Amino acid sequence: MKRRTIATIIIICLLLLPTSFVSYAMQTDMPVVRIGVFEPQTGDNAAGGRQEILGMQYANFVTPTVEIGGKEYQVVLEYADNQSANDRAPAAAQMLIAKGCSVVLGSHGSGVTIAAAGTFAEAGIPVIGASCTNPAVTYMSDYHFRVCFLDPFQSPVLAHFARDELKAKKAYCLAKLGDDYSVGLCNFFREAFGDDNCRYETFQEGMTDFSIYIENAKAYGADVFFSPVSTEAATLIIDQACAQELGMPILAGDTWDSNFVLNAARGRDIKIFVTAFYQEGGTPAFDNGFKAWINGDATAKANNGGDDRIAAVSAMGCDAYHVALEALKKAGSTDPARVRDALGGVTYNGVTGQIAFDDLGDAIRDSTFVKTCNTKTGKWEFVKQQGISTTISKGVAPASPYFTAPTAPAVSVSIDGKHVKFTELSGQPFIDENSRTQVPFRIVLEAFGADVDWDSANKTAIAVKGGITVKVPIGTDYIYKNGAKVMNDTKSLIKDNRTYLPIRIVLEAFGADVDWDSGTKTVVVKSKEASEQSKLAAEVAANMRNLKSCDFDEVHVYDFQISDEKISFTISRKGNLFYDPPKAKVVRTRSLKGDNTITETYWLAEDDKYMKYTLSEDGWSKEYDAAVDLIILGHLGELLAKFEAKGTDKVSGASVTKFEGKITYGEYLETFLLETEDDDVDFLSIDVPFTLWVDTESKLLVKYSCDFKNYLLAYLGAEYYGEPGKVNKCYLESVFSNFNNATDFKLPKGIPYQR
Repeated sequence: MKRRTIATIIIICLLLLPTSFVSYAMQTDMPVVRIGVFEPQTGDNAAGGRQEILGMQYANFVTPTVEIGGKEYQVVLEYADNQSANDRAPAAAQMLIAKGCSVVLGSHGSGVTIAAAGTFAEAGIPVIGASCTNPAVTYMSDYHFRVCFLDPFQSPVLAHFARDELKAKKAYCLAKLGDDYSVGLCNFFREAFGDDNCRYETFQEGMTDFSIYIENAKAYGADVFFSPVSTEAATLIIDQACAQELGMPILAGDTWDSNFVLNAARGRDIKIFVTAFYQEGGTPAFDNGFKAWINGDATAKANNGGDDRIAAVSAMGCDAYHVALEALKKAGSTDPARVRDALGGVTYNGVTGQIAFDDLGDAIRDSTFVKTCNTKTGKWEFVKQQGISTTISKGVAPASPYFTAPTAPAVSVSIDGKHVKFTELSGQPFIDENSRTQVPFRIVLEAFGADVDWDSANKTAIAVKGGITVKVPIGTDYIYKNGAKVMNDTKSLIKDNRTYLPIRIVLEAFGADVDWDSGTKTVVVKSKEASEQSKLAAEVAANMRNLKSCDFDEVHVYDFQISDEKISFTISRKGNLFYDPPKAKVVRTRSLKGDNTITETYWLAEDDKYMKYTLSEDGWSKEYDAAVDLIILGHLGELLAKFEAKGTDKVSGASVTKFEGKITYGEYLETFLLETEDDDVDFLSIDVPFTLWVDTESKLLVKYSCDFKNYLLAYLGAEYYGEPGKVNKCYLESVFSNFNNATDFKLPKGIPYQR
């Protein structure tokens, strides 16, 4: 690919956002923090290791710096290949220790992770595992953490899936001898499925002929073939199972969630089910950005199996990297000891969900995905989400898992458009004998935004929100709202040691609207705040559409890197907008390599279009410019209905309500009536986060910002534009003032203006 010049980059940024001019400034050098990547790049687990590394590299591409102790650091990834071999793992660990890493990520493969645990612990360097699922990883080391679920979690999921969904009576289990991962998974599977109904065998290192094991499974009369082995072994098993007409579904763990497995199975008569950390489509912003990055880098694409399908380990690698950044920020230091101490308290809302650690260093996970291979399309398809409960304590050997098969709740609850996620731990809503919906007290009231408490002496549930206190004595047919008794036609109760409340009377006490969708069996709750928000959004939209004039002050900020060039652009624009008669004046300040240029541009309405007039050496030029619609504020008012109020704030001394939300780039263009040549679906589906501030007195929009980082990231990384870049910042922010009293101006002589 051709390397882009600075001039080309400037042109791209001019096209990125409407009517933008830029300034260029080199970033100053910054200190470095090193994060180790302890992953297999060769050997049996190389395919999975490379895909896990891709997630870390993409995360570093997206977030190349981190603030530590008030100072910005460049994050440098240091690599060591553990070669998928337990005896090579300590030497690879020593390489990262010697490079001065503050924290290490990896590895794909529990065996090599366990083999290197002592080496990292002796050096005092913390390790964050992305997909090493054997319980012994954290049990044997106080320096190991991980963001994935465990084998005692995923094996019973597959065992119960085989028994309950596939109606399997007998299972054949195959592991690699001496491999902690596959042996451990098979043991947990046999325990959950029933060892008397399993045949278990192992194969030696370097095995390529699996025909005898396939024949043994058929001879045993197995209904499923469970073999959670490496990706390389998986492709061989698929080939030989098809050749020998295995005749039963193959089940496997997270290592089979790979493009290489999909490619091996494509066009074949075989059924494969796997457990996975992530399902493509779960986090669109990640999916779109990762795909754009993969497609813009030939090496990355080759390491991903030659296409842009997303392996779950890539998502896990991305999350592991960002958890490391959170630990560095929390520690306020690059010292490994302080990073290790900070890790236990880290929480992070990642690509694969909310991440927090228990006292052993394991991520608290309550569910996993079960996926199947569509052999026609060569893609994974979602089957179900399923969970178990696992208890492991410090100083005690990992306990046997206790599996609780999830059941779909008879009733769902939606609060302001978001479904409450019920688990076996929280309890499930149900309809009582009086045909009233009872819901678990704590999870529903907290999802509603209330502070909850329990008066054990009086067996009373208490919820407080917005100056209203609701008390619900258990076993009674009434509640108290701010001390006043309110009668009900059913009673609160305790069931399975959980407190249940009648949802309608309790939430209506807080001013919420409670409705029932009989088709989906869903309790639909609209809070008082949401109702008021909808009313405010409609009022603001109407006011913005009727606006006569205003002034605005806007800034565009770019901060990114392409190849070895660090580039910063800043655009400032100030304008006066009038709608009767329609006209606009915009003063743009451009600074390019220290050369400041101030340009005045005017827009006038002619024939229902906005025409832009710009002064050049040849006089005034005239052209149609749809981009001016961006500053026609009525469109912004319409966005409020899509966004969520996030509390109060101050803008220029005024009290405001802040709204936050996202729209796709395609919606952005559509909202502001803009056109683009980027008709690629991947580009149009990229998220654009927005924040809008509304003056609560005037009911007018006084400020807005939108973040184009994801778009620029994909734009720079697109295969047809060149090598991928790193993007730190790319956003637009506008402040509006003097509503209906804008600063007037006269048009310069020479503009051919006709009313």
